[in-house]
Amino acid sequence: HGAQLYQLLNIASRRFPEGTNSPVKHWLAAVVEELRRNTNAPSETVTEITQTGPNELTLVRKSHLGFTGIELASFGAFLDSPGFPFRYEPPRLVPQPKDKPAAARTNPPPIIPVTGGGRKP
Repeated sequence: HGAQLYQLLNIASRRFPEGTNSPVKHWLAAVVEELRRNTNAPSETVTEITQTGPNELTLVRKSHLGFTGIELASFGAFLDSPGFPFRYEPPRLVPQPKDKPAAARTNPPPIIPVTGGGRKP
């Protein structure tokens, strides 16, 4: 679900979607296919942190691949970045249309004549 999260973030921040034909996308698709095919090796990643002392935490990570989906998607986004390998640059912003001036009214408001203040003679 990491790739879908990045797609949603790009849509929400009005950025172009990441390309679907990049080498990273092909690699990630191959990794996913291999994980689906190999049923003997579960593709779940579990990270467990326990407190083993008053000032000590122990981290244990169990994984066939070594990464979670969001970590793989983040790594892929970094590899696809134009700033790779020195920095991450998000995709380009989608150009927004120029603000149009408010449309002028075509008809003026109607004029209601006032005659005699409404008194009868």
